[in-house]
Amino acid sequence: MGIGGYDGHFKGKGKGNIGIGVQLFLLVDAGKNTPLTVINDGDEINVQDLFDTYGVRRLAFECVTFGNVKSTHLESNFGARIIDNQLPWTLFGDINGNYIGLTLDESLGLWRITCQPFSSMNVSGAAGATAEVRFVLSDGKASSQPPIPPTIPPEREPTGSPVVSPTFGPTSASVPTMPTVPSSAIPTPFPTLGPTSAPTERPALEIVPTTLPTISVPTTKPTESPLLDIRP
Repeated sequence: MGIGGYDGHFKGKGKGNIGIGVQLFLLVDAGKNTPLTVINDGDEINVQDLFDTYGVRRLAFECVTFGNVKSTHLESNFGARIIDNQLPWTLFGDINGNYIGLTLDESLGLWRITCQPFSSMNVSGAAGATAEVRFVLSDGKASSQPPIPPTIPPEREPTGSPVVSPTFGPTSASVPTMPTVPSSAIPTPFPTLGPTSAPTERPALEIVPTTLPTISVPTTKPTESPLLDIRP
């Protein structure tokens, strides 16, 4: 496969062996076994355009290396991983140079692919630096174009543990509204019973003892008058 002249941009991890390394990543037409484009970090590629322009139906990913590389380790964020001991270095492998790929619908999403070369078979010997590329494969619809996060997210310690408020119900009780009673419906209160002014105090009755009259009782017997002798 002719790959001369390609110049890819990706993220390298670690120093590795300076005699071997990753040159670039390629997006490949798995149906025709031909390269389509170099994948650069942060690219967004519309697979519908690839179908309309080139008739692409299946896609594969290839890692292109330099130096005397004998094996590679490729891995993706979707779980695919492979230890490859024979060119081409592809994420899904190949059968006698025929790339194994994904359908266009299967390939949609935010991809992160890493590739590390080694100087001996079965990822042994001197290891080159791990290269990483992040990109989006979309179908042109807004819903299938997730944003590409930064390659190295900022590391920051949380200022405190988040407080989670349990939701057991409404935060305040609902108080029913009392109906308004018109003033005309309120009965007039009864008048207060009692004197409007302080009662006039009556003078105390003065009881004066009356002196009873003295009854004189004669101490002597009355003189008896002689009987009259009345004779006819």
